Order: sequence, then C-alpha cells, then structure tokens
Amino acid sequence: MITIAGSVGFVQLLFFKQIWSGRFTDTQLMLIGITLMLLAQLLVIPFGGVEPDFTRFMLCIILMYAVGYPVGHTAVLGAFSKLQREGRQAALLGWFASAGSLARILFPVMAGVLDSKKDNAPYSVVLVFLSLSAVGILLWRNWIEYFTGILKIGTPNQTALSITQA
Repeated sequence: MITIAGSVGFVQLLFFKQIWSGRFTDTQLMLIGITLMLLAQLLVIPFGGVEPDFTRFMLCIILMYAVGYPVGHTAVLGAFSKLQREGRQAALLGWFASAGSLARILFPVMAGVLDSKKDNAPYSVVLVFLSLSAVGILLWRNWIEYFTGILKIGTPNQTALSITQA
C-alpha cells in the first residue's frame, strides 16, 4: 500500500503542470498541500481513547505522501525560485534542501522520543495548531493578494507567489 502511495505521488510529480499548476496559484497549491497533510495528522490522533486502525493509518499515508507532500513541497520550491528571480537560485534552494534533510533526521528522532512518553496528545495538539497556523497565514495572504488586486493597490500580479507560469 505504501508503494502505491509513492507511485501515485511520483505520477503526480510527472504531470504536475497539467494536474495542478494550470488550475491553481502557488499560494493555493501550498494551502492544498498543508490542508491535506493536516487532515492526515488528524486521522492518527486517538479520538476517545481509541487508537487508529490500519485503514486510518493507510489513509493517512496516502493523504500525506501521495498527495499533500508532493503538491505542497513542489509549490514551495516553485515559490522560492520565483522569489529569487535574478541572481543565484541555487544557494536558496540549497538551504531549502538542507533544511529538509535536517528535518528528515530530527523528526524521526523526535517521534521516537514522543512515542516513549505515556501521553503524547499534547504534542499532537501542538502539531495540529502549527498546521492550522500555516493554513491561516496562507489564507490571509491569499485574501490580501485578492483585495490588493481589486483595489489596485501596488502592482497587481507582481507579487512573488501570484506570478503565473508561462
């Protein structure tokens, strides 16, 4: 099942422009990715003391790694490269990749430490709160971009995240 989720994510990345970029802006794609990953986090929280079963766990894996992460991560990389139009994009993307590598090392260690605790519900609540904060920030940014375009404040369509792909 995990192999299928990875294959779905791979196919999405191959046809990313046709599936996602033609329909949504970078900000919307980041919002979609974060929202799907948030839903995946909510699926594995034990509600009412009942631990998640195998079906909920696999749905979490599919939402997280087959859809949410590929969509959100690709949109973030695109936004970073658009922010750094001129000059060296490699340095910025290198820092971004290094931060991702560090996270892939630290988060499994943190997960092991948290799993050894008796009650890890407060940590789940914190993770959900952080994810909801990210969604709120993206919604706020999208709202600001929308109204600045309507009110003709600044130069519309010139913000880094609202530049359309050619």
